[in-house]
Amino acid sequence: MNLELFANIIESYTPDDWEFWAAHKREEYNLDKSINDTMLMIYPNPFPVNWRDKCWYNLEMALWFGKLVDIKRDTTGQQQHNPYSPLELRSGMYDIAKDVIQNMNNSDYIQVLPDVSGTFYDSPDGKSVNRQVWLEVPITVKFYNIGDSFDYYLDQTITS
Repeated sequence: MNLELFANIIESYTPDDWEFWAAHKREEYNLDKSINDTMLMIYPNPFPVNWRDKCWYNLEMALWFGKLVDIKRDTTGQQQHNPYSPLELRSGMYDIAKDVIQNMNNSDYIQVLPDVSGTFYDSPDGKSVNRQVWLEVPITVKFYNIGDSFDYYLDQTITS
């Protein structure tokens, strides 16, 4: 299992019509000039190098969900105040994150460990240089080793 394969597996859980980004630090995404709805994975660091001694590892990582919003937003409810995001947008972001994590848990080789919570950042909060709102979801996943590489430990013949 290498880091690129790991990122490709996580990318497969990206919501429909969203882009995927993998980075070492959250700030790397701000270098991108074209912005859309984006699921950003901050990949695990440290990342296991030798998977042969165990069949699974607990990996700490973060998923960021960035939703493109209009610069001038209309608010109609009592709990919505410009320039901050409406409650419906925040609730929708949490629902998207919940769906992604649930889909990851339905996988044969990923288990998201409990106690997952998210932190919401509005555009004016300074977490982004563009017009996206962000939901940060740090997670710990139990990731089981998969791959098609040859492992000589499986093919040994023991003779006496």
